[in-house]
Amino acid sequence: MTGRPYSIVFDGWSNDSTHFLGMFVSLPNVCKGGGEPSMWLLALAPMLDETSFDVATHYEFILETLN
Repeated sequence: MTGRPYSIVFDGWSNDSTHFLGMFVSLPNVCKGGGEPSMWLLALAPMLDETSFDVATHYEFILETLN
């Protein structure tokens, strides 16, 4: 993705007592003059620490998941 703009998109939800986080990368569609951005799923997993949902917990999840 060198030299191309991109966005990281997060989506979180709970099922019963398990909280999940999805991470996606979104790239602008440069083919055919634009249009909808292309999006790919990077990770989908339950949170590592389900006792806290603060920024630090999400940050740790992101680092551990992408590592």
